[in-house]
Amino acid sequence: MIFSEFSPQKTRRKHGAAAPLSAGFFDVSAFTGNWPFWKLGQPNMSQLEYAHTRNGVTGGVVSRLDSIFYNDPAEGDEELAAELPAGYLLALSHNPVLPYAREEIRENRLGAAELRLYPSYHPYRLTDPCCISCCREAARAGLVIHIVAKINDIRLDYLWRQQMPAADEIVQLARTVEEGSFILSGFTLSELAGHASKFAPLNNLFLDMAYSGDLLFGYEKIPALFPIERLVFGTYFPILCMESSTMALEMAGLSDDDKDMIGYQNAARLFILT
Repeated sequence: MIFSEFSPQKTRRKHGAAAPLSAGFFDVSAFTGNWPFWKLGQPNMSQLEYAHTRNGVTGGVVSRLDSIFYNDPAEGDEELAAELPAGYLLALSHNPVLPYAREEIRENRLGAAELRLYPSYHPYRLTDPCCISCCREAARAGLVIHIVAKINDIRLDYLWRQQMPAADEIVQLARTVEEGSFILSGFTLSELAGHASKFAPLNNLFLDMAYSGDLLFGYEKIPALFPIERLVFGTYFPILCMESSTMALEMAGLSDDDKDMIGYQNAARLFILT
């Protein structure tokens, strides 16, 4: 019999001699909701929380996938905020092109901790005035700014072609809104290698490791490209497999202190977790 990720009869696989992280994991790139391009097996908040618990994840930042494609992204954000349990932070999914985006960010009536941007799906560039003004508004409101460069593997694009933001645009935005704190998601290690010299000097840019599985020994290779104190742990669940993400860090040839920094402590510092 095959059990889904959510099945209570499926116990978590033991990872050999790897020790669990002392502080657990904090997931900076979790999602709920429906994905228009294929059916997701675990789309709701209770299933995300269950999958987190059985994989040693103590909490995370969550956005709703539906919001990306709504005319009014706030409708999806409101649905998620109403079901968000303790230990989880809300990410707004605003589109800077919309005329009311800055006002929604300024008011932050849902108590979000993050502004999540999707330039691969929305019609703007990171250097456009609308995006810069929204990021400045988010920084003033104390929101972390999360650039989602892509969601699914671009090799799966056939109904909608994602347009990943150029590295120079990311650098320019982080430098222009230097008062903001940024997370960059969606870059594989292969893609990052060509831009590491541009990203690494940006002290306000953190890198989400969710897409780091394209190369063997990714966690062992990343310190040569990017400072460990600005690496954060993400899963992209339910788009990607959560157990692969947690196992990759648990089994990595890094010190326990470095694993704790990536898995939890760097995010705790970024989101001021207690």
